[in-house]
Amino acid sequence: MSMFLKRCVLGMALSLFASGVSAQPQAQRALLNEPVSGYAYYNRPGATVEDHDLEFRDCFVATNVSRDDVPSPGLAFEIIWGGVMQAMSASAVENCMISRGWRVFRLSEEEGRSFSRLSDEDFRIRFGPMVGQTNPPGALAREWTNQAARPSGYHTASRPRPPSRDHLSARSFALRKYELRLRTPQEAAGPRLTDIRGLPAHRASAPEAGKAVVILRAIGRFMGFERTLSTGGSYRFGIEGNRDGVWQTFQVPPGRYRITNTSWLNHCLGSPAFDIDAGEVVYAGTFNLAGNLLGPTLNLDDLPGPITDRLQGARTAHYENGSTVPCMFGLFIYPLEIADAP
Repeated sequence: MSMFLKRCVLGMALSLFASGVSAQPQAQRALLNEPVSGYAYYNRPGATVEDHDLEFRDCFVATNVSRDDVPSPGLAFEIIWGGVMQAMSASAVENCMISRGWRVFRLSEEEGRSFSRLSDEDFRIRFGPMVGQTNPPGALAREWTNQAARPSGYHTASRPRPPSRDHLSARSFALRKYELRLRTPQEAAGPRLTDIRGLPAHRASAPEAGKAVVILRAIGRFMGFERTLSTGGSYRFGIEGNRDGVWQTFQVPPGRYRITNTSWLNHCLGSPAFDIDAGEVVYAGTFNLAGNLLGPTLNLDDLPGPITDRLQGARTAHYENGSTVPCMFGLFIYPLEIADAP
């Protein structure tokens, strides 16, 4: 693992421990970074086992990075964090499959053990029809709910459990023996980004030559944006909220900006984005990263006096869902959608 990724993971884990986030699921809160345990498998009504295996492959490639050419960080690191890294990898695949309409079902221990004793040929025969049934065997464990849009309804474990060795979909995928070409950490990292510092409301100023201004408010935790590669890339900005809400403005180059992360979740698999032209002032909204609904709330009347006094002609951002970027390994990955956005 690269030093950069190691620091990301360790920093994330230490911060989670410091904030008291438990590895155990909390009542009525979805756990988004730990794969379903036991004899689990993916199901989408009408799908074939070929659809299943191909999309498993696509999700595996999209969310994993080759580590063959990266020196081992040491036995102690692997003992302490190996399970966590495996959990991140498996949960990323699971969240990718869920975002594509697959549901996660889990067989009972008795039925699951019977599957584990099957030869590969018999396993294929029994497993194939299950992936496309409307009412497949087992209990529904997870499905797409756009949970990242409801921050108070989910949590991320500091020490997620590693994936089960009895995962039926993983076995089906392994039997295909696909040749996989995973990206290197360098490829996954993408271009180096320049950070744009935010200014508090009382220091807001009109767009500089060739630039635009983004107005943003965050309640609770951190969130980040970055310019898409198709519109130039290379720039990002973020805001750290608090319980009362923090207002900031950002002088940005024109382009399309996507939400990269909210709290501990990275949205490489899909997130909302908006466009901004040079000379424009755009209110990107108020986001509540600790509430029942993330938002954004887009009401120009909410802008504080210091901003409206200094900035004229502001409009609200027009978001579109579905912006994607290559995923880095070692992050908690889950897509985000804004309600009512195309």
